[in-house]
Amino acid sequence: MAPVTRATQGVLLTLVGAVLIRITIDDTYLRYVNTWMRWPILVCGVVLVLLSVSDLVTSSRGPHDGSDEEPDGEPGEEPHRAPRTAWLLFLPPLVIFFVSPPALGAFLAERATEAPAPSSEQLDSMLAPLPEEDPVEISVTEFFVRAVYDQGVSLPERRVSLVGFVSLDDDGHWYVTRLGINCCAADATVTRVVVTGADAPPRDQWVRVTGTWVDGSGTEKGTTPAVDAEDVETVPAPRYEYE
Repeated sequence: MAPVTRATQGVLLTLVGAVLIRITIDDTYLRYVNTWMRWPILVCGVVLVLLSVSDLVTSSRGPHDGSDEEPDGEPGEEPHRAPRTAWLLFLPPLVIFFVSPPALGAFLAERATEAPAPSSEQLDSMLAPLPEEDPVEISVTEFFVRAVYDQGVSLPERRVSLVGFVSLDDDGHWYVTRLGINCCAADATVTRVVVTGADAPPRDQWVRVTGTWVDGSGTEKGTTPAVDAEDVETVPAPRYEYE
C-alpha cells in the first residue's frame, strides 16, 4: 500500500468534513449525539472542508509563482509522507457516509446501565399533576419516576400511553424502552417498563402501549414498574430516539 501523500491527506480532511455536513443536514447525527450538537458539528464540517481546500490550493502553487512558501524539506529529500497505516483513517467516515449505523436499540438496552436517580428539580418537573386527557401520553422516564420515586401516587386509575422500542430479558418479559443520553451515545442509560397482558412485538420494534399501571409495581427497591396493556400499536421511530 502506497504512503499517504499530502494531497491524499487533504482528500481525507475533505471527506471527514463532508460526512459531518451530511449527517447534520439529514439528521443522521441524532443517532449518535444530543440535539444541541447540530451547529457545532456543522461548523466543524465546514471548517474542515475549507481548510482542506486551502491546503490543496497552497500546496499546488509552484516555488516560482511569487509565493513565499518553501518546498517541503531540503533539496534532494523526499517530500513528507504520512505512514501507510494512515489509510485506515478513511474507514470511519466511509462507514458513516455509506452505511450510517442506526441509533442504539435493544441490544444495548438489555445490557446498559440503568438511568441514575433524577435530581430534585427533575422530580418536581416530572411529578407535576397529570393532564386530564385520557389516555395521558407521558414519557417512559416519567412513568418510571412516578412509579419508583413517588410510589405510584398519581398513577392509579389513570390510562397512560407510552412510546418506546421493544426490549426483552432472559425471563421472557418484554419492555417498552427508552434510552437517554447527556452528550452522546457513549453515555447512554436505559429506562424500561415491563408490559403485561399483551404478546411481545418483534425486538427493536417501536410501539405505543396504552394501559394502566400495575398496582404496586416498581415501588419496592430493585423492582421494575409495569403497565397492564389494553392496546399495543406499532409506530415509526421518532426523529430523535432518545429521552
